[in-house]
Amino acid sequence: MKTKLISRLGYKEFYKNSESIDVLVKQIHLESALEFLVLINKNEHLVYQNEYSEIRFILREWIPDASEDFKTNFIRVFIEHSERKNLKNVKIINKISTLRTIEILLKKKINIEKVSHNPESLFKLYLILNDEIANRLEVFTKKYLVGNLSMSNEIRLHLHLGLNQYLINTDLANKKLWVEALKFVQFEKWINTKPELENTLTRYLEKFNVKTLYELFTLIFRIGQVAINHHKFSIDEQEKGITFFNYISNHNINSSEWNELSEIMKNPLYRMDNGEYLIIDFYFVLNKFFTGMYHDLLNFSNSENSNFHQVYSSDFVEKYLLGNAVNSVFGNKYIQFNEDKIKSYKVKNINNLALPDYYIRNGNKVFLFECKNSLVSLIAKLDSKFEKVETDFKNKFYESGNKNKAAKQLLNFINLSNDGKYSFFDTCAKNNNLIYYPIIITTDDTLTSLSFNNLINEYVIKDLNEIDDKLKMRIKPITIIHINDLLYRTTYLKRLDVLIDAYHKHFENSKNLYFDRFISFTDYIEIFVFKRKKSIDYKSLEKVMKESVLSEKEE
Repeated sequence: MKTKLISRLGYKEFYKNSESIDVLVKQIHLESALEFLVLINKNEHLVYQNEYSEIRFILREWIPDASEDFKTNFIRVFIEHSERKNLKNVKIINKISTLRTIEILLKKKINIEKVSHNPESLFKLYLILNDEIANRLEVFTKKYLVGNLSMSNEIRLHLHLGLNQYLINTDLANKKLWVEALKFVQFEKWINTKPELENTLTRYLEKFNVKTLYELFTLIFRIGQVAINHHKFSIDEQEKGITFFNYISNHNINSSEWNELSEIMKNPLYRMDNGEYLIIDFYFVLNKFFTGMYHDLLNFSNSENSNFHQVYSSDFVEKYLLGNAVNSVFGNKYIQFNEDKIKSYKVKNINNLALPDYYIRNGNKVFLFECKNSLVSLIAKLDSKFEKVETDFKNKFYESGNKNKAAKQLLNFINLSNDGKYSFFDTCAKNNNLIYYPIIITTDDTLTSLSFNNLINEYVIKDLNEIDDKLKMRIKPITIIHINDLLYRTTYLKRLDVLIDAYHKHFENSKNLYFDRFISFTDYIEIFVFKRKKSIDYKSLEKVMKESVLSEKEE
């Protein structure tokens, strides 16, 4: 993959007089603008077919009534900002600005007559929001892009660049759909074994006039099917799904401040006056299959003072989901122990011994897994100075006060293993010859953005320096792996040591410049190993699908 640096044009490149967002939105017909932007978002790839297609689209389809002088200047601006006159490196239209414009329009909700709609006002608003995004980037480029760029600054520069782009760095649609469905299947099987959560789940489902999770899943699946080929759909007012569709079309955006598109991600539909539903974003709809549903259920359970989150994290994610994901990758191969299996050994003070969530050994290679359902907080990511993100990440994945978190826990596990503390369950391991692969399993998409993996390994440098040199040479860098990677690629990750070694060599290779060098493990395997091709070993997931609600319906 070769990084391409793109020039994104904004308002100041085309207009001299300043404009107010509040004034512009009063000249925009809400539903006409929303449908236009939804179509742009769905068909953005067509805008980039060749180096002239975006210019042609804007001048012919968006602002066809612009003056000839404006059109001439418009083309000139593109050429002036192009590198070697390659217009493909200059853009106006981009996913984040499209969705951000939709968000602003939904916040303002100004109603004017359709005949009064001014397409150029919509275009100006879009350009102003392009500038808003550019201004966010400028804050940290000024902070970190100074003088001789140190590795520490370079890591943080790319981290913040990534945070402004990770929302559009989405998985392949087939990957997202597959893993969301798999997580739903496992969640449905798991929660039915938790009678203490039954009342919370029942009351949550009653909100949508459905009785089972499967009924809710089918409603979301229906939108997903439509969204593949269409940008809107209609439904009879008497149909069961109307309550749910209206629920995820209810937009109450309280602020115009940047909020990572969280409101339209939560509610990816818009109900038009004629009763039709606009599908704001296909990927956001896919997110509702499980991740969005989980967050919604979490908010609902918090309002009911339920302990859902605690049970979900410790029992479902860190045990049930992780166990099935690991099994789908390794099957019965290698020496495998989860934490519960280790604790089943009748050893003195076993409950006081720090243990990994999963321990796997293949020969002299030991994989230590620590799974965390911790998310970098939205408030931290919205910090205009970009300082709270690192603090929040560090507190949740390295250390918080005197309490060890994932990274330091993994180093502690390594020390314990090396000292023979784990010999009671792995009796054949030769401790002085083991090579350790410390792995953080995450559920947070944010950590698949740029530089987080590099940052966590920067944190542990001082800890590694306190470890005996002979042991330190046998410890591989920490690798952050999203649980979706295990569920999607399954047995194709069986040689995990080879993939991890190749990933960290990729970072060390000075020929990999800019973003390429700081990509996540998720992006590395998808781009460089699997070439973004779909390859699912269905047989490896038979255990997951067995006796699931989906397999029952298919029979």
